[in-house]
Amino acid sequence: MDSIIGVVFPLHKNVIDFMFSNKKDVFVKYTSRQPKKTNTIIQEGMKLYIYESGGIKSIIGEAIIKKSQYLDLDSILNSYPERTMVTEEDLKAYAEGREEKKALVLELSNLMKYETPVKLLKPITMAGLYLTDERKKELFV
Repeated sequence: MDSIIGVVFPLHKNVIDFMFSNKKDVFVKYTSRQPKKTNTIIQEGMKLYIYESGGIKSIIGEAIIKKSQYLDLDSILNSYPERTMVTEEDLKAYAEGREEKKALVLELSNLMKYETPVKLLKPITMAGLYLTDERKKELFV
């Protein structure tokens, strides 16, 4: 079985624009399940591919994952003030009703927006997609 090299998560254009224009380096995502063990599938050194879901439906950038963890809202706000991919107000709105639930938090480096977006052969759902070398070859045009 191929090893996982990265993950693709969809974001709306306004979140992507805010993240890149303000150089925000902390990605927050509520997932359907939280791992029961401390080791997560997403590891340091893997890539996060940023997929624009609402508009062009393409990979528009990437970053290297420095750290992956699960944190509740208060821990996110205390650990990463001013660094999250959305404003504190938007993060609180996103977390509404899930404040005690732990979200996937990815600390990023080398955030890079592509000059030319990369089309995919199929859309990415809100759940995201783990990538292996083989799956990347199959999906990326």
